[in-house]
Amino acid sequence: MGIGIGVSIDLTPREIECLELAADGKSEWEISRILGISEHTSEKHLLNAKTKLGAVNRTQAVAVAIRLGFIS
Repeated sequence: MGIGIGVSIDLTPREIECLELAADGKSEWEISRILGISEHTSEKHLLNAKTKLGAVNRTQAVAVAIRLGFIS
């Protein structure tokens, strides 16, 4: 994976919230209902987080976020 030592990853609080809910198995639609945002917006937050974490899919994004301590 492309994350090296000393590389800073800045996830927004909303991206972290979406990752936490994704880690609980929630769909983009469910995340949008829980957070009171549109489904498109929840998808965008997860896509941004996935990109920032260098992940190829949402499962890997959740795993990387856990490993890096963004979520537990």
